[in-house]
Amino acid sequence: MKLDEILIREAIPQDFPVIYKFINELEGEVFDEEKQRSFFAINIQQKFYCYRVAVMNEEVVGYISCHTQILLHHGGRIGEIQELFVAADKRGYSVGKRLIEAVKDWSVQNEVLQLEVTANNTRHETHQFYIREGFSHTHKKFVLNFISAAEPDFRKRKA
Repeated sequence: MKLDEILIREAIPQDFPVIYKFINELEGEVFDEEKQRSFFAINIQQKFYCYRVAVMNEEVVGYISCHTQILLHHGGRIGEIQELFVAADKRGYSVGKRLIEAVKDWSVQNEVLQLEVTANNTRHETHQFYIREGFSHTHKKFVLNFISAAEPDFRKRKA
């Protein structure tokens, strides 16, 4: 498979079923499908969010999302890759690399000063991938969980 046989394009509403499958696999849990569909529809309409899919032989085989915000402590717009997933049987074909390149290009066009990404401590191969793609390991991320989003009634819970 040659790099030019991988098409990267904007995600569209019709991509939701495969992206929903990717997210469930990435996180190892099954999210409420209708909520996810609603969230996806909202997010792909945001001007400063970048949602891209990788297509091989007319099949969506990968997905990336990047959300940006203006941060005072950076003095401008910062992007954070939220999700990156490539189907297991398509890894090794540079699909992830092409998705990262698409986000980098979009970031330059949208005057993003810096791209950030967080990966679980256990995902050592993922860490190496990001280093190969030019990211530096400069921070630690701390997380305070209230409840899993996959729980059906998580929005009803009082903080």
